[in-house]
Amino acid sequence: MTDEADKLRKAAIADEIERCRKDQAAAVMPIIGTLLDAWDGLPGDLRSDPGMEHFSEIIVQINDAMEGHDDG
Repeated sequence: MTDEADKLRKAAIADEIERCRKDQAAAVMPIIGTLLDAWDGLPGDLRSDPGMEHFSEIIVQINDAMEGHDDG
């Protein structure tokens, strides 16, 4: 394979990966919003339950990312 053909192949692969990421984001983003709304609707004592600590941390990370914060 020539260098030019290899570059074209790599560019096509990169384009396909980007298209897949956009498709995934379009499918997942509305669901993430619903998940965050459901979490916000839970009683505070349930959200702060020690058994929910890891889940709560992940929800906070998702919420921060949705709001454009990058503390990680």
